[in-house]
Amino acid sequence: MGVFSHRDIKVADSGLNRGSTHLAFDRAWLARHAQGGAPNLLRFYRYRPTASIGLHQAVDRELRLAYCRRRRIEVIRRLTGGGALYHDPGQAGFTL
Repeated sequence: MGVFSHRDIKVADSGLNRGSTHLAFDRAWLARHAQGGAPNLLRFYRYRPTASIGLHQAVDRELRLAYCRRRRIEVIRRLTGGGALYHDPGQAGFTL
């Protein structure tokens, strides 16, 4: 992961990974940040094929799980709300 610092915000590119890898990073970073152990971060990333659902969604109502299994699309639950999303390597994402 490349990390660059600009005053109070670090900028990082964590590249192409599984959705669960990005989610685990976000959880760990937020926990450290809440305790004052991590600076502010602007992070860019790309997903391997992943379907993500919002915090309060019912996965079986939002996704065709058999289709996801057949196509090897990872299914994750985001830390935030919102609708179901499909991510693939052709999309760039960011968190702040």
